[in-house]
Amino acid sequence: MKTLPESLQADFGRDGFVMLPRFLEPSLNSRLRASVELLMEDVYTAPKKWEAEALYQSQCQPDQLAHLSGDQRKNAEAMLYIVGRLTRHLPDVKALLASRSVVAIAEAVLGEEVRLHFSNLTLRASRLGCGNAWHRDYPNQFCCGADERQLRLIICLDGMAEAQGAVRVVAGSHHWTKAQWATFKRSDEAKANGDVRTLGCPPGTVVALDCRTAHSVLPNISAEPRANIIAQYGARSNPLAVGDYELECNESESE
Repeated sequence: MKTLPESLQADFGRDGFVMLPRFLEPSLNSRLRASVELLMEDVYTAPKKWEAEALYQSQCQPDQLAHLSGDQRKNAEAMLYIVGRLTRHLPDVKALLASRSVVAIAEAVLGEEVRLHFSNLTLRASRLGCGNAWHRDYPNQFCCGADERQLRLIICLDGMAEAQGAVRVVAGSHHWTKAQWATFKRSDEAKANGDVRTLGCPPGTVVALDCRTAHSVLPNISAEPRANIIAQYGARSNPLAVGDYELECNESESE
C-alpha cells in the first residue's frame, strides 16, 4: 500500500474528504474482490443464513430506485445492497481494516488513535444499482460516537465511474452550520450553493470522508457492478453513543 501524502490532514481539513487513488496494490485489491464475490454468492444461495446481515434494494427508500420502473425496478429490488459486519465474515477484510497502513489514514486525519466502529459491503448492481439522496453520516442511529470525531473510509474495489454509481460530495460542507445544511437540503440541487464534486476513481482507491460532509450517490446505470468496502473509525477518546463496536478492543488494535 502507498505512502500517505504529507498534505493529507490539511486537504481533509479543508475539503472534508480526501482521495488516495490506487492505494491498494492490484494483487490485494483482486484478492479482496474475489472474497467479496464468494460472499455474495453465499448470500444469494443461502439467504436465510444471512437475514441478520444482508439488506436488499427492496428495503431502500422508494426514491432510491426512482430512475427505474416496471420489470427493471422489480429486478433491482432483488439485488443485494448491503452486507454488514464484514470483518466477522471475511478474514482478509478484517486484516486490511486493522492494518497499520489503513488505520494510519484515519489517525492522520483525526489526529489521534482510533477504533473501528463497523464495516460493511455496499453494492451497486450493474444497470440496476440504487442511488442515495444527499445526507450526512453524523449523527446517525446505527453506530455513532458521542461527538463528530469519526470518519468513513470507502475502499473502492471496482473503482467508481460517474455512470457506475459514483459518490458525490460538497467540498467544505463539513464546516456548515445546522442551518446551512438545512438550507442545502431544501434547495433545488442545481441552484444549491456548494462545490459539488463527483468522486470518479480507479479500482483500489481509498476515500476518507468526514462524517459531516454532505454526500450523495448516483445510481449505477452502467454495465459494470460496483462494490465498496465501508469502514467507520472514531477517535479512541470518543466513545460510542449508539451501537456496538464490531471488534473487541484486542481485535481492533492496529498491527
